[in-house]
Amino acid sequence: MENINIVNLPPELLHLIFDHCDTETILLVRLVCRQLYAAANTYNRFRIIFDFNPIRYFNRLYRNIRSENIMSLTFVNNNSHSSSIPQFFSIFDMSQLNRLHQVNLYQVKDMELEYFFDHVTTRSSFSLIIDSSEKRHERTLSLISSAIPRFKLSKLCLNNLNNLTDHISWINECGLECLSINTCDYRQCLVILRQLVHLRTAIMKNCHMRVTDNNIVDSNSSRSLSPMVTSLIIYDQSLSIKDLEWILSQFPRLVHLKLDSRRTILDSVFDGYYWEQLIQNILPTLKTFQIFFSYDFAHRDNAPNLHTLIHAFQTSFWIEKKRWFIICDYVIQSNTIRIYTIPAFIDISHNPLRLELSSMNNIYRLTRPSPKKIVDNTIVNLRNGEVQPIGMFYIVEALTNFSCKTINALNISTYVIKDKEIKYLINTLLDNKVIFTCHLYLFSLFFYLDTHYIKC
Repeated sequence: MENINIVNLPPELLHLIFDHCDTETILLVRLVCRQLYAAANTYNRFRIIFDFNPIRYFNRLYRNIRSENIMSLTFVNNNSHSSSIPQFFSIFDMSQLNRLHQVNLYQVKDMELEYFFDHVTTRSSFSLIIDSSEKRHERTLSLISSAIPRFKLSKLCLNNLNNLTDHISWINECGLECLSINTCDYRQCLVILRQLVHLRTAIMKNCHMRVTDNNIVDSNSSRSLSPMVTSLIIYDQSLSIKDLEWILSQFPRLVHLKLDSRRTILDSVFDGYYWEQLIQNILPTLKTFQIFFSYDFAHRDNAPNLHTLIHAFQTSFWIEKKRWFIICDYVIQSNTIRIYTIPAFIDISHNPLRLELSSMNNIYRLTRPSPKKIVDNTIVNLRNGEVQPIGMFYIVEALTNFSCKTINALNISTYVIKDKEIKYLINTLLDNKVIFTCHLYLFSLFFYLDTHYIKC
């Protein structure tokens, strides 16, 4: 194959490369050669970030960018520096922001928010993210309320803002298609979703909604909250099973559903049979289903069986019809059971050693994340305090009942395992055909086990 020099690529491909570069890199590329200079000059998807740098830095960096080539704006404020928003308006012509698609305002004060709304004149539809640094939000919400009918907002994301219905008017005829809100309760959710008739995507974080205990359900409660919503995402939710079912029943046209929850009890959200029936009964149009559920427990008596949990997600509904594949794992150090779809939408790369089962097979894997990827452990070292009696229960379960092909050596050093667990482990290892070497250092005892002999 003939080697192709980057400068010989068509401008369209170079622009796709520029989409993954920061603004300063794109501008420096202009100095390389005439071809890259021309490609950078015609690039019209700049993402501008105004942070804590002095104004002379921005003047030098952005003086060669035309306003009509800006697609995204991000303002990051810091109390120890002057506001970045007026600095931006001193450099660019806001009347020319015809391609503006997204504006992010982080740690913004009410004065800066008002300044932005007073000066921005774009007529294009754009997404707006607001993260307020104010302790009281009455003025912030009032400014947002006045801005909603003025601008063609396609997406609105409100972070760290409370009392969304007390100080903000949600206009029925506004064209908002995506809304992301934090810390809402049931009443606020009810009011907002019923007024936004054009809403297609709803994202709720830290929502604490108790539908069954709430007396504000009016005579229209039988009507769906937002029948046009096709995508629903709920993060950090603590809904009861009954309340969760009610919420999901309010979105009869759901196509995409994403749920994240840290449960206090091992309830039906961990049951694949439960979800299979619920989806077939009230969410018949669902095509994408993403979940991440976790449960912390302290006693072996209530430790769930991983194989029993994953078995409920191995029916033809999950594997063949929907092709939704599930991981059930046990995080050894924190005594946490988790059920999640793959690929996981929550970052699990920082998690320590864990034992996992996939709905695609019955093979246990003992994995520990590396900086770049999750790797199987062939030699497992469990340090003092890392493995608890419950953790030993799961390791033994993996070695006893199913193949755990990723482990061929096991080193355990701990002082918390009692004689009962020691005997349980030793009896299991005697029958195991996979592990070739095992070192146990328990209560000052040293055992060496391989496929031929035991020394004690």
